[in-house]
Amino acid sequence: MLPDDVLDWWEYHEGRRCVLAAWKHHRQRAEGSRTSFDGHDQRERVRGLAHLRWPGGHDTWQEGPLDSTLEQRTQQLIAQGVPAIFRAVFTAGGSSVSVDVLERGRDGAWTAVLLATRLQLDEFLIEQAALTLHVLRAANVALAGIHLLHVDVKYARVPGPIDPQVFFGRRSLTIRAARALPRVVTRLEHLKDMVALPRMPEVAKGTHCGCCAFTAQCVDPLPADWTGHFPHEPGPSVDEWIARGFERMGDVPESEPIGPKRARARLAARQGHLAVDPALPEALKAFGPPAFYLDFECLVSLIPVFEGARPAQHIPFQWSLHHVDGEGRLTHIDEIVPPGEDPRRRFAESLIEAVGSYWEPIVVYSDYESWRLQQLSDVFPDLAPALQRIRGRLVDLLELVRDHVYDLNFLGNYSLKAIGPVLAPGLTYKGLSIKDGLTATRAYASLIDAQVSEDDVASALHDLRRYSERNTLALVDVHRTLMNLANGVTTTPEGEVAWPTVQG
Repeated sequence: MLPDDVLDWWEYHEGRRCVLAAWKHHRQRAEGSRTSFDGHDQRERVRGLAHLRWPGGHDTWQEGPLDSTLEQRTQQLIAQGVPAIFRAVFTAGGSSVSVDVLERGRDGAWTAVLLATRLQLDEFLIEQAALTLHVLRAANVALAGIHLLHVDVKYARVPGPIDPQVFFGRRSLTIRAARALPRVVTRLEHLKDMVALPRMPEVAKGTHCGCCAFTAQCVDPLPADWTGHFPHEPGPSVDEWIARGFERMGDVPESEPIGPKRARARLAARQGHLAVDPALPEALKAFGPPAFYLDFECLVSLIPVFEGARPAQHIPFQWSLHHVDGEGRLTHIDEIVPPGEDPRRRFAESLIEAVGSYWEPIVVYSDYESWRLQQLSDVFPDLAPALQRIRGRLVDLLELVRDHVYDLNFLGNYSLKAIGPVLAPGLTYKGLSIKDGLTATRAYASLIDAQVSEDDVASALHDLRRYSERNTLALVDVHRTLMNLANGVTTTPEGEVAWPTVQG
């Protein structure tokens, strides 16, 4: 248990966005109720591969007396003269850090190596390096430098075991960490003062509240027309509007520069109902029906599974396809490639067979499927003409909703999971074992990485089919609602709008 006047890395990181989040995380740690992020399956696999670069290294999680702390084990391993220590823990200077690898140099000095599962160097990693530098200096560790060990995004899987010397890249962050150190120490001292307060600090709510473990506590009670729920769009800062006293979307005056998406949200707030752009009927013409409705599921792994694949590359393994014909009849087919083989070729060929010879538009949600088809075209040049014809038929329902419709219950979010319950309220993911794309990816990955029975494989594939089918059915229902709205929206010369009743 860390002392009350010490902040760990996670509290510092969360405090960069919001001191209230740091205050709450600090208390959760003291109570033992904070969710641990250690042991994440993908990060642990990357960690295990990275450790192979240091033969003879020792892990504080796996060695030392059972009643000793990780910090005590770190000191014991230092005294034993081991060449490298994995997950070395230090507490000093008002903070605590866990160093992924502490590497002993020939001169006895140490290099702290941070393992990054993020694919790009960003401020998060630089400040993590700076805080590590601060703590190790305060702990009187003879430090030679701070390095970053990262997955090489250019790596392509070859037959046989992955060589960790090739899979990872390494770079020095010593200078960047030193430059960031003054501001990191200043922020650390400020956060220590904040978390020591007996009562929650007063923090203005704003756009930073959307990416926090405590969003449900802080933001969910706010009204749907709270200014912070404005959809993202270039223009004036929403936080500035809130600071100026515009607490509700409808409060933002006409004199303020505002983009079309926010203007539609403001209209919805002032009218108290769904706001529909009169241009929606014209925009809908490209969507049919008749039409197909398409959704992909993909495997995403930092450690590539299949030959030729790269880290974090999206490998499609399943498609779901609904079709509505000219008479309104609905049919569904799908394809899921069983785990084991590289699914990409079979995925592509089966999709071409299913839709390649037709002319109807293919409705998707976002440009995700378009990018996957382009990647498949690059991998399989012989299939590229057919895949590109399919790609050319894609029409994006997300773009249509974002540019023509706003309901306050969207809460500024245009994802299918956000707009679906509003525009297709009869559709639900309740009762499904898989309810989101991340769970779908992990379910399929588990069939590749582990020895599972045929019954377990069949059950997982069944759950994946049901989830993906629900996704494309959601596209059908949202499209139907938009057509109902378009057929019933009328405007007067004065700009008044008559709103239709949405039919099932």
